[in-house]
Amino acid sequence: MFYTLSSTNPKYDVMELKTLNDWLVRNQLKSVPNLVEVNIFGGPTREYQVQIDPAKLVSYGLSLSQVEQALAANNTNAGGRIHRTRAAGSDVRAVGLMATTDDIAPPW
Repeated sequence: MFYTLSSTNPKYDVMELKTLNDWLVRNQLKSVPNLVEVNIFGGPTREYQVQIDPAKLVSYGLSLSQVEQALAANNTNAGGRIHRTRAAGSDVRAVGLMATTDDIAPPW
């Protein structure tokens, strides 16, 4: 089965539709009994670019590799387990996703 998300509402641009598809539609489709997988393709991929000020980097005594490591550590996913309670179960995991530029902004 193939489907396409579209909207005439200007609030939902292509990036917003992609996000809705990845985090809402896909999860709801995966709850359908006997459905094995939902493969999503197409649409833009959200990307953040970090611009380094070399003078500030030096003033804080940081190296470029330390900044790279901090960014990578901030966006790491960690596996978990299924927590079972009676007949139900919940998948517990840690998802480190940067959602906005505030998530990676320096404190100054």
